[in-house]
Amino acid sequence: MRVVLVHQTPEDVGDAITEHHGVADWARISDPGRALYRAFGLEKGGLLSVLGPKSLLRGAGAFFGGGHRQGGLQGDALQMPGVFVLAGERVTGEFRHASVADRPDYLALVDGAGA
Repeated sequence: MRVVLVHQTPEDVGDAITEHHGVADWARISDPGRALYRAFGLEKGGLLSVLGPKSLLRGAGAFFGGGHRQGGLQGDALQMPGVFVLAGERVTGEFRHASVADRPDYLALVDGAGA
């Protein structure tokens, strides 16, 4: 299995983020135009998806406890993320975020998809 991260930021920003998280060797696609987001049917969220209580709490935890510092906004802040498991060209598992604070069970997603 291979993980591919898709992000809206320029390549150099994606490089820095994945290096910070210890996954610099993972494949990445910079998609500032959000073509792949549209291709997978990922929609934009509302303000509560980004600034709701759950998101603000998770953001505060990441800021104070995880060493994450918010840089300037890059990309569309309302674009909801998603996680997809592919077998060839077929989607065998997916998780569509309702909030930027959602954290799917990645292992269960892969196991359940038969990947």
